[in-house]
Amino acid sequence: MNGIVLVNPPLSLGERYGAWAKGGTRTPPLGLAQLAAVTREQGYPSAIIDCAALEMDDAQTLQALRVMKPRYIGLTAVTVAIHNAGRLAKTLKESGADWVVIIGGPHLTALPDETMQMFPDFDIGVIGEGETTLIELLEALENGRPLGDVQGLIFRENGGVVRTDSRPFIENLDALPLPAWDLLPDLVRYYDTPTFTLGKSPASSLVTSRGCCGHCTFCDRSVFGNACRFHSAERVFESMRYLRERFGINDLIIHDDAFVLNRRRVEDVCNRLLESGLGITWGCNSRVNLVSRDLLELMKKAGCWQIGYGLETGSQRILDLIDKGVRVEQAREAIHLTHEAGMRTRGFFMLGHPGENVESIRETIAFATHNPVDDFQMTFFTPLPGSEIYRHAHEFGVFDDDWRKMNMWTPIFVPHGLTADDLVYWQRRAFKAFYLRPRTVWNYLKIVRSPSHLRKLAKGAITLIQSARGLPGSRS
Repeated sequence: MNGIVLVNPPLSLGERYGAWAKGGTRTPPLGLAQLAAVTREQGYPSAIIDCAALEMDDAQTLQALRVMKPRYIGLTAVTVAIHNAGRLAKTLKESGADWVVIIGGPHLTALPDETMQMFPDFDIGVIGEGETTLIELLEALENGRPLGDVQGLIFRENGGVVRTDSRPFIENLDALPLPAWDLLPDLVRYYDTPTFTLGKSPASSLVTSRGCCGHCTFCDRSVFGNACRFHSAERVFESMRYLRERFGINDLIIHDDAFVLNRRRVEDVCNRLLESGLGITWGCNSRVNLVSRDLLELMKKAGCWQIGYGLETGSQRILDLIDKGVRVEQAREAIHLTHEAGMRTRGFFMLGHPGENVESIRETIAFATHNPVDDFQMTFFTPLPGSEIYRHAHEFGVFDDDWRKMNMWTPIFVPHGLTADDLVYWQRRAFKAFYLRPRTVWNYLKIVRSPSHLRKLAKGAITLIQSARGLPGSRS
């Protein structure tokens, strides 16, 4: 093909979810689909290999690439996958093929110099948003122009690494083509939605904005920044209709950090859905201080069935320490308003924050079980590269800075006064306290719509019971 193949490196469910692997799922690598759409539009033969979804190892990936015969290979990696990407790059280089190996993604953007030094088989790194940078990079490589003239790169030169100037963010996201979903493995066969997802099927995912307006100390905003940029309502609806008509997708999870931040856009999307009769259902995420009763009621009418809130903790003291910028009372009101509008609420919580203690953990469990939260997730506080807390996490506890363990489900940061065993104990206790209540069980059973939904729930229940098995007695 003599073009570019974009590769999502091998990553097992065990590496991604730790002890909760049996309940883990895979979502499409939409970043690669967007990049492939851009390279294809510019005339470069383009393909995607999602090793994680296809469960391909390094040898199988090498074999596939030898058949495809690209000139360039683009790898992406979140932090937990960067070692796998580095290992794959080493395999590619040792094969003797004359491939240019390009690395991009959140981890490289957060730690470009450290990443290039640790993994010598990456030739070039793309820092930040990759669409414009990648095209300019390919043009430079094709025409023998200096890489130093391309913004947003880190590359090897004269035995060292060179970084070019930063690239400004893409302002008009609608100028990008629709993601190349057609280059991904079959959306229905190879990807699944989480156990709690009980909308219509088949389901998939969508991203409609970039950036986050929050200032949470644990969040890595190095790729898309703090300024929020949005696809237009017309583009969002076009994407939904394309997925519905081309792939038969009936339900979407919108993965934006704060989909409802631009209220006018949300209203426009909802009105388009209502007027079109498209019939697609969807869920999204929001900050608790962005919703109102009338907006939630409109979203419900337009097919929204669930909103996920980054609640993090039930302790105001911890919320203030992590600079969440909201009050517990706002979280409680958002959950009740969502429930009253007839939508499910999903609470994202974390355990083991700096300053965490047994009292704050109990506050979190009480908040989750005494408010109408329908779906509950509790991961471990993880100081990711690129976040404010990453460089000084050791000041607040014991921090195991092993990138391979940064899956959010392994307790690599333990705040002063607690142990890793304490965190595991309280996480399992929290899941049991939430999911083994008659209210929660009944709420799931009454919305089951098909045997596949029931199987999905049963799978999640088995994972929960197995993970919580052997939980020791109560702790103070």
